[in-house]
Amino acid sequence: MKNIRTILYVCCLCTLLACSKEEPATAPDSPAEITLGVRADQTRAAVSNLADLARIGDRIGIYGITDWAKPAVMRNVQTTAVSKQTGALHWEDTYYYPYHQDVRFYSYYPYAPSGTTGDHYMEEPAGIAPILHFTLTGEEDLMYADPVTGSGDTPPAALVYNHLLTQFHFVLIDEGDFREATIERITFTRANTSSTLHLADGTLGDWSNPQDMLFPTSYPVQITGTAEQPQAISGSLMLQPGLKQCRLEVVVSGKGTFSDITITPWNEPAFVAGRSYEITLKFNKRDDGGKPGDGDGDGDGGDDGDGGDDGDGGEIGVEIKASAWVTPWKEGGNGSGQIGE
Repeated sequence: MKNIRTILYVCCLCTLLACSKEEPATAPDSPAEITLGVRADQTRAAVSNLADLARIGDRIGIYGITDWAKPAVMRNVQTTAVSKQTGALHWEDTYYYPYHQDVRFYSYYPYAPSGTTGDHYMEEPAGIAPILHFTLTGEEDLMYADPVTGSGDTPPAALVYNHLLTQFHFVLIDEGDFREATIERITFTRANTSSTLHLADGTLGDWSNPQDMLFPTSYPVQITGTAEQPQAISGSLMLQPGLKQCRLEVVVSGKGTFSDITITPWNEPAFVAGRSYEITLKFNKRDDGGKPGDGDGDGDGGDDGDGGDDGDGGEIGVEIKASAWVTPWKEGGNGSGQIGE
């Protein structure tokens, strides 16, 4: 009997050892690598598809945080590329999700290094969201993606970038004697160029630093457009949103400089961020004996310029009016304006 009990004890011990080999202790969780992507179909602004986004894919900034009061998981990481096939964002180092914590991702363009002074830098106050300080060139987007959240168990949604500026471009129509004239320059005068972007919610701060901003195109531009075939000129300019009006100065060869021209949006109280305003300038001759510089008295157009000679000894006054339809940036827009009346 004693031998039987011994045999049974050994068998039980062997069984326990076998079970312990088949069911080892659970290993610690492996960290999950962070990856992000974008959706081309909802990317707006001058960057309107994945190919455009890929073109500037090495200049996007990323923050990944659990809480702004804690050290960032990804602190102002600059991307290296965006895949134009999949929308995946790439960067140099590898980052991992903290165990059992959500990470909230904030993204902006164009990337700015951390700093305290200059035209383009990221201010990073302790314990709160960073603030982008920027100065516009007029030819570059300013974009912000609504924050998305992810974790080791749940990947984040795709980033969708929104354009934060207002875009302007021009169409020309000659209804007078401007067919032999050329536009030497179009300038947005006293346009504010400096502001801030708050990364926490994508809002812009106060604007300052007014500058004259030259509309970028290939000057001189010969005026050839007609009512039947309006002339679109190349280029666009992106400026401060939310303004009720903007001011232009247009220099036309043989006609003079037309200053303090006012443009306002149609059917809206102000120029809206993320919208493209097409300003159609109609060039007309007015020969009513008025003196150059006279206003039109209706309060809805620009001040007269300094005019010029119409070639037959008669002095003409010329003025510019402009306004525009508003459509989503992605689809372009329509509008009209006038030089002369």
